[in-house]
Amino acid sequence: MSDYSKCLSPEMLAFIDRTAQSQPQRGRAATMAEMRADYDSLCRDFQQPPRDYVHIRDETVAAGSHEIAIRHYQPVTPGGNSLILYFHGGGFVKGSLDSHDSICSDICGDTGLGVIATDYRLAPEHRHPAQRDDCLSILDWQLAREPQRTLVLTGDSAGAWLAASLCHLRARQTDRIIGQLLIYPTLGGDLAKGSYIAHQKAPVLTLDDIHFYNQALFGAEAEKAHKMGPLGAADFANLPPTIIFSAACDPLHDDGPAYADRITEAGGQAVCFSGAGLIHGHLRGRMMVPEIKASFDGMTQGFCALDRGIWPY
Repeated sequence: MSDYSKCLSPEMLAFIDRTAQSQPQRGRAATMAEMRADYDSLCRDFQQPPRDYVHIRDETVAAGSHEIAIRHYQPVTPGGNSLILYFHGGGFVKGSLDSHDSICSDICGDTGLGVIATDYRLAPEHRHPAQRDDCLSILDWQLAREPQRTLVLTGDSAGAWLAASLCHLRARQTDRIIGQLLIYPTLGGDLAKGSYIAHQKAPVLTLDDIHFYNQALFGAEAEKAHKMGPLGAADFANLPPTIIFSAACDPLHDDGPAYADRITEAGGQAVCFSGAGLIHGHLRGRMMVPEIKASFDGMTQGFCALDRGIWPY
């Protein structure tokens, strides 16, 4: 296992230390309510001021017996036609529109593309596939709402799982999903090998955390989680161009290149960037760590390339 004090930059170690300081030390396991409150507090600690050239408004969309909250980010000066659908991370058990607000605002501001961030029901109160179904409802709503608008699906961590799952469900049915961009994704890899073992004690996300999240999401089916993820799909043909940003010091790392390989083996376009010196959940530190800022800039360039139908990789 890695000695992270030696393989991470001083700026990254400072980001990790600040992350740890944002979390209360109770001497016991946090309750689910406490865990969610802690995560919200952590995200607020890293929140950036809203861009003054991005308009933001909230909306709810009916989905059967419940409503789904979404947040629109519209650039004052649009830079492209595509709309980005963003699905937040948080292990399927935490996170919200607020936790990823400034990330979505910065993506909108830096790309000139509209963004819709989607909330969804959380586990364990709502097991799989409730989260996917909520995100699918918003995707279908948007496809019907603006019939000429092209879409790029994206998300970080658990949100990347959701984005990829929706691509498998809908991208072959419409040519309007023109790409997906997955950020340190969890995609259902084998927890008993590769980066899951090499980085099982990584900062911010450990293998024990992943087991906890899988149990919350899948319940009795948790041991089969890797078969239920996008990597467990039977068909990888005819998926849209896919750009993946994995973190080298992350137990989830190997899911990214494995998914890219499946798509390219099926004749599609996919690339995975394995960010050296990066850890899981690093987007919050994009304003304090140079290598995170460089990765974020690569993501915004990727969104713009997908919008323009360019494959520069």
